[in-house]
Amino acid sequence: MMYEYMEDAEEVSRELADIYAKASRHLNYEIEEIYNKFKTKHHLTDAEAKRLLNTLRNKTDIAELKKALAQDPKNADLLAELESGAYRARIERLEQLQTEVDRMMQEVFEQEKKVTTSHYVDLATNSYYREIYNVQRRVGFQFSFSAVDPQAVALLLESKWSGANYSQRIWKNTKGVADDLKEQMLIGLLTGKSEEEMAREIANKYAAGAFEARRLVRTESNFISGQMQLAAYKECKSEEYDFVATLDLRTSKICRELDGKTFKIKDGKPGVNMNPMHPFCRSTTMIHMDDELKKKLKRDAWDPEKKEWKKVPATMNYNEWYKKNVANNPRALAAEKMIKNHASDKKQYERYRSVMGKKAGKTFEEFQEMKYNDPEKWEEVKTQYKETRVKEKEK
Repeated sequence: MMYEYMEDAEEVSRELADIYAKASRHLNYEIEEIYNKFKTKHHLTDAEAKRLLNTLRNKTDIAELKKALAQDPKNADLLAELESGAYRARIERLEQLQTEVDRMMQEVFEQEKKVTTSHYVDLATNSYYREIYNVQRRVGFQFSFSAVDPQAVALLLESKWSGANYSQRIWKNTKGVADDLKEQMLIGLLTGKSEEEMAREIANKYAAGAFEARRLVRTESNFISGQMQLAAYKECKSEEYDFVATLDLRTSKICRELDGKTFKIKDGKPGVNMNPMHPFCRSTTMIHMDDELKKKLKRDAWDPEKKEWKKVPATMNYNEWYKKNVANNPRALAAEKMIKNHASDKKQYERYRSVMGKKAGKTFEEFQEMKYNDPEKWEEVKTQYKETRVKEKEK
């Protein structure tokens, strides 16, 4: 069920990504004539421009920026250029675009809120009824139950379970993107970036906003489904639930330790003893059953050797699964390291690829496979990388 809910959340995420992408394309179209079409010269470096903007009370205020530039004689030429008649039209257009960015991100906020609200309401309803059905199926008989209360769902959506409700978190993200964009446009002006460079910077800012939107909808979906499952357990007169983590190599340490443990429903608290325990959490819960009934059930588990899902007894917890399938399996341990070190390995691969080309691996997957499963070849590649770097420095 949680897999299906996360798939639905991913579908919403893709819709949100399209909204951010359209805003990105629109802004890139609007920056024409503000930045140089061809890179001719740079004034400040990116680092210098950021340090200068950090001294301002308002990082997007052009008038305040000019005052800051005037305080340092070395910026005299740049200030004169920005105040020249040739630049006046550009500055005016940039100020207009700053207002346009705010308007655009307000629109993104409204679209994102509309899409996610509809998703969360449907998810809450489905989670409740599906869990009631699952309990009836497991115990072998049907029983009467209360319908979903729309007001209760509305209150759930407005709950500040992690310090803010979902609408406030969307606003924080969209406003953050707007501020980052306006700041980046000023940095581009100060450093002399071309339209092509600015287009890349803008696309990166919107991509970061889209990723944050995906993180929010995935995590919020997990929270809502979890809360509605608890509501279903209460409706079924149960007092306890079991924590259920995913039996694969991507599961977090904290979820691994909680898997299979039983808690009182009245004590259930997200981030403490029920999902979500962290952003992108895939864990869930199930109504607590006696051991005899649980022995009749199965749960999904990843087979790291065959790389496929299989059924294992529902009584098996994560630590038992890990000890049996991973702890004494070199290939499985290597696969776990690949997942754990994915981000740092990606950066390392890019460094090696820039120096060694395809010798570092035709793909990132090939690079990781060599690093963790072919020690001799990995040592050879590391040596070649170091030697090539030394030769480049000697030139």
